[in-house]
Amino acid sequence: MTTLTHVAAPNAAFIARLSALAEDIRQAGRRYSIRRQTIRELSALSDRDLKDLGIHRCDIGAIAAEASRNA
Repeated sequence: MTTLTHVAAPNAAFIARLSALAEDIRQAGRRYSIRRQTIRELSALSDRDLKDLGIHRCDIGAIAAEASRNA
């Protein structure tokens, strides 16, 4: 008696989607890090330094979000 065993190879499309998902997660982590670093650095500046740069303290979050999108 003969027994045949066939193990299907993983679907290439599934592996590609999984790889793309992993890359998206890495990118999101990088963007988050850039945003947090920008907020940290700008928040450390005095109001006078921010004024010299033409930045209001209330704009720090928006500036950080834009920096992370452009990175």
